[in-house]
Amino acid sequence: QAIPYFDRAVAASAAVWAYHFNRARAYATLQEWGRAVAGYRDAARLFPGEYVAAFNLARALQSNGDLTGGIGEYERAIALAPGESDFHLSLGFALETAKRPRDAAAAYRRYLELQESGPEAEKIKARIAQLETQS
Repeated sequence: QAIPYFDRAVAASAAVWAYHFNRARAYATLQEWGRAVAGYRDAARLFPGEYVAAFNLARALQSNGDLTGGIGEYERAIALAPGESDFHLSLGFALETAKRPRDAAAAYRRYLELQESGPEAEKIKARIAQLETQS
């Protein structure tokens, strides 16, 4: 329901990052990945240093079937905000999907450096051990 309002906001002020980003989020919620990708790209062009836009663009690209583009955007998001542990975790999942077990294990190790404990930590440690047998 909010999308027409975001459309009007973008039409009135196309240089406002938040309008593009929020419209893209709305499309992502509806799983309209092509439109979400386009919106996140617009937001990223307006504010290239915004790591949240890069991360959401990565997720949308991956969901839209562009795994290579998604991995590149996860890497860009990490370069912009290296301390965000979830970015490393998502990159690891994407790298696994891309059949790059060594790279996935490295991303997971970086995640564990940032997030030593918690519900995912033990699962990720076990996953790294599995990936190392595939390398």
